Amino acid sequence: MNMGKRFLLTLISIFIFASAALAYENPRWMHMPITVYIPKDTNAVAQNAFKTWQSVSSGTVRFIYKDSANLGKLCNIRVEVIDTPLGDNGYSVEQTAMMFDKTGYYQKNGFFYKTTIKISTKDANNKNISNSKMQAIALKAVGEAIGIKPVKDDTVLMSLSDDLKVKKITSKDLDALNKIYKSDTKYVK
Repeated sequence: MNMGKRFLLTLISIFIFASAALAYENPRWMHMPITVYIPKDTNAVAQNAFKTWQSVSSGTVRFIYKDSANLGKLCNIRVEVIDTPLGDNGYSVEQTAMMFDKTGYYQKNGFFYKTTIKISTKDANNKNISNSKMQAIALKAVGEAIGIKPVKDDTVLMSLSDDLKVKKITSKDLDALNKIYKSDTKYVK
């Protein structure tokens, strides 16, 4: 094999391994739109959070809402608003990459399959959370559910901090979203 072919083969190998590492580091949804179930009797802040992410992302992330409990079981993201405290941050996001086909369950590494978001209406002291704070909590929970990891930066919504100093999606949050979804458009349609 000549030197040029070896070099080209090496470059291709590096690209493939780098792409695989990015998928493991930044899991994401395989297809758009993402189906979402939010019970009808739920506070509107959850649906507003999804609409806000879709709007500010200029369609990078898109959602379809299902309002039937039966269809909700099939949705990618299921939202629950609860009246019990969920610690200091007021939400939890549980994700799985397990998928099912005719051969059984299998894992598709680097991609989400199902997510449950729980948003509390009560703080750690069992006091009601204000609507503006619940909106920030919902935005942060949806950001995590679509794959944006919290970072050590108090100037962004997706901060590791639970104090929610930033209550809106920032340009750095959008950069993090675009890094995940625009880096590999092979799967996201």
